[in-house]
Amino acid sequence: ARRVSARLPEKVSLRGPAARSGGDAVTTRVLICDDHALVRDAIRGLLQQQDDIEVVGEAADGADALARAATLTPDVLVIDIGMKGMTGIEATRRIAEVAPATRVLAVSMHTEREFVAEMLKAGARGYLVEDAAREDVLAAVRTVAAGGTYLSATVAGVVVDDYVRQLGTPADAGQDSPLTARELEVLALIAEG
Repeated sequence: ARRVSARLPEKVSLRGPAARSGGDAVTTRVLICDDHALVRDAIRGLLQQQDDIEVVGEAADGADALARAATLTPDVLVIDIGMKGMTGIEATRRIAEVAPATRVLAVSMHTEREFVAEMLKAGARGYLVEDAAREDVLAAVRTVAAGGTYLSATVAGVVVDDYVRQLGTPADAGQDSPLTARELEVLALIAEG
């Protein structure tokens, strides 16, 4: 499986609770939100095996995630999209109000354009499909925590397809496009896989 991620900075500045504690190592504080206990357990189990990641809490819906994020101030909120009550999309829209420094990583079975677009518009910094490999989950959490953007390969293809479709053909894009004809062509090839 291919993955697309932003390049991690060479130096990660200390921020949040790790910086205040005076420790030398940066620990990424993660809050997990999913309406399925089994999924939360699996993500927690994977993340807790890492020396640089601390799971600070769990939530079963968007409203609970917002309340916990306000008090726990996680660096990353790993959140499912489709939950009863407040969805992950709505919680992502509201997270900046209660925990402005928290970055959101969506985890979902949905790869359809509508879900991906809504989650990214809501402010998510990453989007991971639920069938992702362990290494991809860890890379996504670390990339998002460092301020980057992480998209599963399937989702990256959807995003690029949508972007290219919005621009139209290179001839249609004309001077309004920030990309050259060659860059648009490369984007189209990436989207095709």
